[in-house]
Amino acid sequence: MNHYITTNSPENQSHFLLYQKGEEVAFTYIYEHLYKSVLYYANRITGDEFANHTMVQEAFLRAWHLRERMTS
Repeated sequence: MNHYITTNSPENQSHFLLYQKGEEVAFTYIYEHLYKSVLYYANRITGDEFANHTMVQEAFLRAWHLRERMTS
């Protein structure tokens, strides 16, 4: 299994297409592969762990609502 969601593998591409259609299993796949790295990046910038958890959760929620517009 490819652990890098940013690579354009067939597995990642199929999950992205399912994500665009609103499949929760695809959202879970993307979330599990990106959440920790995005949170780590946010923590390095601000150092406020609680605020970062909130911001990252909000970003994933927003991405879910805008998923049909996404192209990659």
